[in-house]
Amino acid sequence: MSIPRCVEPEWLDELPPEDPHAIRSRRDLQRVNRWMQQMGIMQRALTGCCGQHAPRALLELGVGDGTLLLRVVRPAHTRPRPWGA
Repeated sequence: MSIPRCVEPEWLDELPPEDPHAIRSRRDLQRVNRWMQQMGIMQRALTGCCGQHAPRALLELGVGDGTLLLRVVRPAHTRPRPWGA
């Protein structure tokens, strides 16, 4: 049995970036990601699948405003080993 899927934009996607509700929501998402230690989980997952070879591109879908992935890949450009490991 398959369940019908209905994909709809979140209300946050429809708010202008400077809206106070959007700012608060993005801040909350960043807090939750830190609390759940998502950066370390993502770094280990990427190292596990890619090893020391950084991929040419990464796509982030539905996990926030992009700051988490940016924090994960940024150390790859400043340190000798990818993903900041």
